[in-house]
Amino acid sequence: MSTFVVDLPIDGGRLLYNTVTGSILFFESDQELQNSKDILINNWFFIPVVDFDEFLWADFLRNKKRELSSRNPVRSYLVMTTMDCNARCFYCYEKGRKPITMANDTANKVSDFIIANASTKKVKLSWFGGEPLVNSQAINIICENLRRNSYNYVSHMISNGLLFSDNVIANALNLWNLKRIQITIDGTEDRYLKIKSFKNSKGDEFHRVLNNIESLLKNNISVSVRLNQNHDNTADLLNLVDIIKDKFSDFDNLSVYNRLLFDEEITPEIKNDYFNLKHKLRRTKLLKPKSRDAVKHSQCMADNDYSLVITPDGHIGKCEHFSENHFIGSIYEKDFDCQVINQFKEKHEKLSICSTCALYPSCVRLKMCPSQLEQCQDFTREDLYDDLYFMMKSCYHQKLHSLR
Repeated sequence: MSTFVVDLPIDGGRLLYNTVTGSILFFESDQELQNSKDILINNWFFIPVVDFDEFLWADFLRNKKRELSSRNPVRSYLVMTTMDCNARCFYCYEKGRKPITMANDTANKVSDFIIANASTKKVKLSWFGGEPLVNSQAINIICENLRRNSYNYVSHMISNGLLFSDNVIANALNLWNLKRIQITIDGTEDRYLKIKSFKNSKGDEFHRVLNNIESLLKNNISVSVRLNQNHDNTADLLNLVDIIKDKFSDFDNLSVYNRLLFDEEITPEIKNDYFNLKHKLRRTKLLKPKSRDAVKHSQCMADNDYSLVITPDGHIGKCEHFSENHFIGSIYEKDFDCQVINQFKEKHEKLSICSTCALYPSCVRLKMCPSQLEQCQDFTREDLYDDLYFMMKSCYHQKLHSLR
């Protein structure tokens, strides 16, 4: 069997997933599996070639996908409308950075840059900050200019969700073409208010954000709620899941997921807490299965060739984590710094564990990424396999349901 096959026993048989092709096969028994050699060969689950180097094969496919992708024009822009924020979360990686806000003139020039550099009239916009809604006027200006020039765009947003109102949601629908938003909720009411530490707080922000989420969902804007988890808040987040489930049980366009804070030490206790919360989200059907790329050629916007980050003062970068340095240019210049672009594409060296890892085709570890360590952690692999098993089971059950 190929190194890149994940074998998952389930009730009634076995599921096999190929991390190169993305194919899933089901066998009711070991005997059926043994009698299905042709099926396994035709779907690359078994390679009947002596000394065939699967890792060179995976690298070849990855490089070919990267080559094809590099021919695509820039079509995705993450626009930081401001570095200012109405919250003061203790864990924010932007703490201490200058609270620059995009001027109206800069917003006009951002849209000019997009129009001047686009070879297609279809673009994806992501609004980020700070809190992007602190400067919603910049979003209005950019979208109005793109619409005036007949551009077909959709947008996403990362926000704390507090500053939505009926008028803002109307703009999100009719002007921004907002399809999806990620909102972080850090706990139940008391803990949430303490962590967010909103400026000029009225003490009602927890319920206002929940009500705003409901309004977004009712207007067919998908909401992804992120739960930031550390060593002392799991019990509170488990209670929060119950609150979310009770309030939003009628909405299919809501999803919820948990993430450990970047600097959280992975102890046996925190790992157990993490998976307990994650699995409760699955049981409540708030956490949806993730689709997976077969042979992943890039990790994110930082190392792909079709995405750019634009800061509030017009600098252009490749990653939102680098909002004050490592720029590749600006909206006022034609040329980009290829040396910095290539720096973001640099990868960690292969590890000995890579030679036996079924996840290798979908693994891209970037040196510049603040969340990716040089050494691959056991916890990281366990979490990825957990996601993969969940996806395999979900696909199997969906197929069974479709055959009934």
